[in-house]
Amino acid sequence: MSDPRINFTGQSGQDIDVSYSDMPAGAGLTYVDEFGNQTPSSITLDGSGEAAVPTAGLSPGQYYLSARSGGQELARTVDFYVAGEPDGM
Repeated sequence: MSDPRINFTGQSGQDIDVSYSDMPAGAGLTYVDEFGNQTPSSITLDGSGEAAVPTAGLSPGQYYLSARSGGQELARTVDFYVAGEPDGM
């Protein structure tokens, strides 16, 4: 089996799009901001595929997604930015 990989493939609306491969069953995704604060997502991974990871509830700023299993980081995306919502929304 190859090493687990996760790739940022884009942003669409309120989601971060990723592709992944060789993930163990039940691996989770966690947003990590530029200060090291962690926000777990509701997405779990298994094997290979694609996922749209919601950004709802994140503050504007720089993040990466960390794929984790058993408290250990398996792989991470490049850094990306999450923008805030316009006033009144």
